[in-house]
Amino acid sequence: MSQHHVLRAGPEDLSLGFFDAGLKPVLTITSGDTVAMDCVSGGPDILPEGGNFDILPDHLAIHRGLEQRLGAHILTGPIAVDGAEPGDVLEIQILSIDPRQNWGYTRIRPLSGTLPEDFPIRRIWHTRIDRQRGIATGRGGAEIDLAPFFGVMGVAPPPVYGA
Repeated sequence: MSQHHVLRAGPEDLSLGFFDAGLKPVLTITSGDTVAMDCVSGGPDILPEGGNFDILPDHLAIHRGLEQRLGAHILTGPIAVDGAEPGDVLEIQILSIDPRQNWGYTRIRPLSGTLPEDFPIRRIWHTRIDRQRGIATGRGGAEIDLAPFFGVMGVAPPPVYGA
């Protein structure tokens, strides 16, 4: 019989910007189980200042404990599937994605991304999210329907690859 699990985003439940077969799973599930998972996006430099933005306790705890070790992405997990072996095909169904806070962010980093030479100035801006209405409001007041996506997901590489 399938079970429902909850995995919160805390410093002990994260890997920091890499996949590695050597990481100990923070949760083990059985095929057919469901998992409600919390995620945190961005390092301490993206937290908004003022403006009635919700800063979750998760953000503060994670950034205090892991600030010096953050990689490109904060990944919740890893999760092991009981009985799964290297080479098995896993089916993952994302049933819903719900924002946990009332803001999102956009960042421009010089010399990165698709058009690195076109955006030479580092910039971060925050967009207000209305979770109940499912919209984001930009600086000029334009409302945009939310279409949340799951940013980064993957399986562990072969152990010989390392992180």
